[in-house]
Amino acid sequence: MERGAVTYVIPIPVWYTKVHILLWPPDLRAQLAALGITGKDADEMIIDDNDAITWTTPRSEGVIVVKREQSGAALIGTLAHEVFHVVHSMLQERAVKLRDNDSNEAHAYLIGYLMEEIVKVIPLDKPAQAA
Repeated sequence: MERGAVTYVIPIPVWYTKVHILLWPPDLRAQLAALGITGKDADEMIIDDNDAITWTTPRSEGVIVVKREQSGAALIGTLAHEVFHVVHSMLQERAVKLRDNDSNEAHAYLIGYLMEEIVKVIPLDKPAQAA
């Protein structure tokens, strides 16, 4: 039961960027192109067989794509997994690295912030619907 694409944008004021979350997009190539992801990068995201994938745009904005419809705990788990990847990538681009014997607070706070914002805007108890 595929629906139209559902897209959310979550601003990250501290780092002057944002994260785009695309849920089960029917035309992933077009949506990626609109975000500046083209060529082999777009091909890699489209061909990837995983249920979800994360990328960073040329403007250092995070992109989380959930390819297959999910809800509830499965969607929360998938988004948490992808949020880790997007946070790691975005902070690594800003020279903030994960380190052993460090509390890695920048990573932990940003993961927490994104998950809180996701819970506020995405209806996790049932599959999201296009507006």
